Amino acid sequence: MEKMKFLNWKKENQIVKCTIPQCAPVVKNPDDETKEQLIARQEKFLKLPEAVKDKLVSQQVSEKIQRIGKTFNLQILEMGVIARYVRNYYFGEVKLEDFPALFLKEIEIDLNKAQEISRMIIEGIINDKSFETAYQGKIKEVSISEALKQYRKIGDQMITNNRIKIRVFPDPVRPSIKNWIDDYYENLGAGDHGSIERGNFLFHGVNTKGLSTLERQKLGMVLKSLDENSPLKINTEKEEIIFDQTENSPSSGFKIEKKAENNDSPKTISNFGNMKFSSPQKMTSEKSKNPSYISPIGMGGANQNGNANPSQTNPKVKGNIVDLRNP
Repeated sequence: MEKMKFLNWKKENQIVKCTIPQCAPVVKNPDDETKEQLIARQEKFLKLPEAVKDKLVSQQVSEKIQRIGKTFNLQILEMGVIARYVRNYYFGEVKLEDFPALFLKEIEIDLNKAQEISRMIIEGIINDKSFETAYQGKIKEVSISEALKQYRKIGDQMITNNRIKIRVFPDPVRPSIKNWIDDYYENLGAGDHGSIERGNFLFHGVNTKGLSTLERQKLGMVLKSLDENSPLKINTEKEEIIFDQTENSPSSGFKIEKKAENNDSPKTISNFGNMKFSSPQKMTSEKSKNPSYISPIGMGGANQNGNANPSQTNPKVKGNIVDLRNP
């Protein structure tokens, strides 16, 4: 089915597309944006800190951009320019001092208005720290054992990509935290394990051999917390573990030992990464499971009738993840 032209969208959907920074097109006309550009935009977005993600999909920010548009009598696509450069600032692609020249180039305004718009954006959006404050209020540091007791959704959080094989199930199951812990205990037995045992499992287990470095680091961080009660950062609102984004981040405080081969010295890997998955549904083979260790990506076009798709009517789609798969 041919995609409906932007000018034929309902007005409310046009506003969402052009005033929520993460939804704003990378070019002035949304009809000219390619699927590749949508995907690239989402990949950059996923690498941002959580508080910034919240800001870039915020209805509050959308309303501020709309007020700027009303103040200077801007067209909807001109508001899209503002939203795009707010996003690009957080992507590290433009500097704040670039704003006036960029707006002057793409919006039909004079220099004074371009400078005033820039000032309003910087004071009202960029310097607004309420998102960071709100985000910090959601963070709690507890061990994985405590997290599983307090936030049951965490057990369903997936931390690797491919399904894993567990002996008690006939078919491969989702790579959730619960299932990985089951696999760990299944192979090493219940109870605490040392770094050497943990390292052997992480590098030589049936399910772990094919893991990427990032996946192995994340799994290792969870298992270390399981064995040593080391704290993990938990987003209490989303009920999920937050993994550090920066490779070799000293803030992770986590190292795993890789079994020395051919008399080589042990190798270490530091944790990083912020990959997230959001599929709480269980496979049929998992539904009877009673884990013993728990004691207690942008707005798409409207359809042919001019109505919004379900994701279009609510810009706060799945936390701070914007679905860009159906442009």
